[in-house]
Amino acid sequence: MPAKLCGEAVKLIRKIYHHLYYLVLSKLFINSLCKSASQESTIVVFDIDNTLSKTRASKIGDFCSTIPRHENMCLIAEYFCSHVNYNVFFLSVRPLRVLNDTRVWLEKNISSPGKHSVFFTKTPQQKIDLLHSLNLQSRIIFFDDMSYGSLENVLFFDPVIEAIDDSKIVHFGLDFIDESSSNSVDNSLQKISDTC
Repeated sequence: MPAKLCGEAVKLIRKIYHHLYYLVLSKLFINSLCKSASQESTIVVFDIDNTLSKTRASKIGDFCSTIPRHENMCLIAEYFCSHVNYNVFFLSVRPLRVLNDTRVWLEKNISSPGKHSVFFTKTPQQKIDLLHSLNLQSRIIFFDDMSYGSLENVLFFDPVIEAIDDSKIVHFGLDFIDESSSNSVDNSLQKISDTC
């Protein structure tokens, strides 16, 4: 088989895999949501890397359980986890092989009366597609830096950010995450309340 044809076959297989992965993920996510959500509850979704954890600053190449936490963002997550009128989910672009390490990290860094609901997507766009697919009465509160790169060269997933339908999703991005470091948790929670 010529190399070009082989490369095209690999691309097609990868595309099919990503599509099937997304279909399974969306089914699991919606089932989990239906089991835990009441009509009055608000869905709150947290990204992990560079939102709850300081992945970029840690310079640790893997998603291990020793990555330092973003103190105030973790306290904000704990606030939402501790109130019954919020259903909290953790949605991250990570490989499935680190699911257990991720759960360990969340248990260590975010106190919660219940189990952490963790889902991985393959791309940032899949996160947004998944959230847009939910047919909810209330808006979704979504914390995600939507960025990548090094500390010296932070880049944004601009097309993905632009795709967020703000009539359905209230997005708190990197600016909010950075500001939360210098604000008190109460001030950050007040900003969230004022925005939502």
